[in-house]
Formats: sequence, C-alpha cells, structure tokens
Amino acid sequence: LSTSFQDFLAGAKLRWPVSIFAPYLSAAYGAQSFKLTTSSGTAPMIPSVAYKFIRFGLGSRADINSQLSADLGLAFLLLTDAGKNDGYIKSAAYFPGTTGNAIDIGASVAYRFTKILGARAGVDFRQYGLSPTTRRSRRRPRPAAPRALYLSSPLPPASAAGGLLPPPGDRTSVGEG
Repeated sequence: LSTSFQDFLAGAKLRWPVSIFAPYLSAAYGAQSFKLTTSSGTAPMIPSVAYKFIRFGLGSRADINSQLSADLGLAFLLLTDAGKNDGYIKSAAYFPGTTGNAIDIGASVAYRFTKILGARAGVDFRQYGLSPTTRRSRRRPRPAAPRALYLSSPLPPASAAGGLLPPPGDRTSVGEG
C-alpha cells in the first residue's frame, strides 16, 4: 500500500492591532487529499479522501517585543466534498452519502532577525469528523455523541487522578457518553 498527500489553502486574514495584541478573523478555501494505492492495482480496503473545504477562523498574535511574537488560532472547516472519484470515500464503492466538518488549531512563535528576515516555528492540528453513509440523503446527519473518553498521563494512575483511573493498558472507558 502506498500513500500520497497534497494540500493547499488560499484566503484572507483581517487583523486589527490593539496594544501588543493583533486579533484577527480569516476566511479561506482549501483542499487536502490522502490517496491510497495498492501495487496490484486493486482497490484498497480503506478509501482515499480528497477534502475540499471553506475555512472560517479567528485568533490573535502577540508582539512580545520588537523581535519576538506568538500566534494562536482556531478555525472551523465546512467540508464541501470528501472525494467522489473512484477509490475515494464518497464514491459508489464506499460511502456516497459522506458528510463532515473539521477543526483547526494552530500555534507559532516568530523571531525577526532583521527588518526583512525572520523565522517562524509552529504546530498545526486538524481533526476531521466524518459521517460516512452508504446512501445519499438531503438530510444533514446528526453528530454522533462520543462513546468513550480515554485519559492518559505520564504519572501512575493513582497520582494522576487520585486512584480513579484504570491501570495503564486497561482499555476500560472513563466517562461513557
């Protein structure tokens, strides 16, 4: 099984500086695809995805000093497509009624070496939530409630939650919903 990945995002960001902070709103259009192929040419058991989305975000940049700044942002992604071509999740062979959304969280730190030269390092997290259905429907799916919440900690269970959590490796769920 081999994989390939493609991603793009284009949009606009509106900032308004307030003291050391510069809150912003953003809107963008983007696409992200994960394609799975087999060496034999047969369809893989897991479908590929080709997300297309409209992204609405907000966040703020803080100028710590004249050279150092930090940025934190959050966005909602409205999925307009999950991939309809053969081998993709929305094709007739898999789940043609698939719908979904996503969230985006990002944080970065930037340092300006000179007036025109700087560096930025950060992390981005994107989580898709899909509702794969085998039939096409005009009804919007109701989001599913989480079934279980698993907590992890580098501390032993007794010190992490006063002995309330199961021991490591025990798949017992905490907070069934």
